[in-house]
Amino acid sequence: MNRTYFLMLLVVSVMTSCDKEPQDLHQVEHFIRTYVEGPYRLEPINDCTGFWITILEKDRVKIQSPDTKQGSYPFRERYLQIAERNGDTEYNRFADYEWYEREALADNFCLLSVTSDKAWDTNHPAGTGLGDILLFKAYSYSPYIRSGYSGNIYTQISVPLNHVTEGQMEVLNFEPDSYLRDLPQIRFLRAPSTEGPHTLTLTITTTEGKTYRPTITLRPEAYVP
Repeated sequence: MNRTYFLMLLVVSVMTSCDKEPQDLHQVEHFIRTYVEGPYRLEPINDCTGFWITILEKDRVKIQSPDTKQGSYPFRERYLQIAERNGDTEYNRFADYEWYEREALADNFCLLSVTSDKAWDTNHPAGTGLGDILLFKAYSYSPYIRSGYSGNIYTQISVPLNHVTEGQMEVLNFEPDSYLRDLPQIRFLRAPSTEGPHTLTLTITTTEGKTYRPTITLRPEAYVP
């Protein structure tokens, strides 16, 4: 008797959840839910083989899609401007659970360069570009969006800094607080021949003409891919 009663409750529960499911579905126009902008900060990767490009939580401005209640004010126009620039205007699908967590940098980069306050080696005196001995790594949503929302959602970017293209530095995934951080990063392909810590300056130029110059001081170690 108890088993029969339990089965009846289970059937009612399933029917109730099925009735509610269509109401919970939410069709969205844009693939990216939230863009994040603010002053950039460099944080060392644990083994000092590189650094993350991030934005501190207290400095983050979150620009949310008009598909959300939070996106209607006060950044609606800013969001639509970014979405138009990125080609993200015709997603028109139901939002899954990942959509609600999806964040990307508001800025698209057109140029990244790194210099040190000390000579790295004989070929890289203090103040000269280190792009040929650095590796840029990130995950981009752009190829998925620009292909009409087909293929892999994420595209892994892993190229020497002096060879990275503007198209490889747009709609970059931004997950600073998850257990496995997913942020743009720069790795050292060669350790410096000079001793002691280096103060590195990353110059970020965006496609909108903004320039940032965050710095970091650490003792660089060689990254082995």
